[in-house]
Amino acid sequence: MITKPQVNDRTAIKTPFRHVALGLGAHHCTGHALADIELNVAYTTLFRRLPDLRLAVDFAKVPFKFDENLVGVHALPVTWGWGAKHRD
Repeated sequence: MITKPQVNDRTAIKTPFRHVALGLGAHHCTGHALADIELNVAYTTLFRRLPDLRLAVDFAKVPFKFDENLVGVHALPVTWGWGAKHRD
């Protein structure tokens, strides 16, 4: 439950509603399409500007996290430019 909707304060969100996501079905977030477009533009721009962007470690060494409903990485070490090694 959001106890202070007029204040932009993440601490105003109380449990059990700690998880904020894009949702599914009737509860699908209307901003999901915008988020998809923004990520598409961001990644396209990133890889166009840094075409040699690569993982700095083997994929097996990327530290993944699996916290409740969230899956991601704790860190994603990358390298680019003259010293970047191309991984195939």
